[in-house]
Amino acid sequence: MNIGITASFVIGGIFLITFLKFNNNVINQTHELLHRELNHEKMNTLLEIIEHDFYNIGFGIDTTVAILESTPTSIVFKSDLHDDDNFGVTNVRWFFNINDPVTDTENPNDFYLTRIGPSGFSSVNTSKFPVTHFKLMYYNTNDSLTSFRPDIRKIEVELIIESSDGYKINGDNKTYSSLVWKRKFSPTTLNIPANALITRSL
Repeated sequence: MNIGITASFVIGGIFLITFLKFNNNVINQTHELLHRELNHEKMNTLLEIIEHDFYNIGFGIDTTVAILESTPTSIVFKSDLHDDDNFGVTNVRWFFNINDPVTDTENPNDFYLTRIGPSGFSSVNTSKFPVTHFKLMYYNTNDSLTSFRPDIRKIEVELIIESSDGYKINGDNKTYSSLVWKRKFSPTTLNIPANALITRSL
């Protein structure tokens, strides 16, 4: 075979492989950016509810009975969360259950974070949010971890959301874009002297 033709085939093959690899990288990066944007949208929607609820833990009641349950994956507390409903003080529950997987997405790491409590529309309902990780940690006045509910003054929420769909990296192996969020809440009602004036957190 002609050496020139052989060299042309080799060079052309190398160029084609390089181009396909570059094209695949561009596609993966595009998918990752898209999934990150979708994760931010899901996270923002969920955080709006979490922040409202956790800042208002115990609003309108005696602080000694504000928190009824406190585990690393579940919390039940009392609060008058909304001005526009007719319920007054009610129980609100947040819990994460790895025995409740999300079945309408391809991500095997998705499980439901569930909220049961009043909404702002004069109704008590159950809302479910697909998340990968949810953890609660409880702190006392000295900022030390505690499991004694009357001593709880701060609650730290740790949350991870992954994309519903993955994108291919090598062959059929898929990567899921993730977004991590953590915040320590200091509910006003848990941190004020007795008989002090209480104002609602927004």
